Amino acid sequence: MNFFPLFYLKGTAARGIHTELTHSLLHALRPVQVYVQHLVSQDAAALADLILNHGAYVFVCGDGAHMAKEVHAALQAALVQQGGLSEGEASAKLTAMAQQERRYVRDIWS
Repeated sequence: MNFFPLFYLKGTAARGIHTELTHSLLHALRPVQVYVQHLVSQDAAALADLILNHGAYVFVCGDGAHMAKEVHAALQAALVQQGGLSEGEASAKLTAMAQQERRYVRDIWS
């Protein structure tokens, strides 16, 4: 596994480009499975605030058959439950972030 991006992102945090890096690497070594969508749900309030009020960028990398869909659903739920958007507004926001704003980037494969 290549950890260069992780080290690079930690360096950008030190320069104030972002304040937190959360990942779900090597989950097979954990006693309880923790997936990205679980972390999104856990941090739903902060993510909704960052996305809606601070122009956050969201990068999702991984399995397109299951994980990416579940992470997308968790992001949408965060915008509804914590951001006060309707389902339609949350869906439109994620679509706009991906297509027009380029703030929701998904590097997925099946």
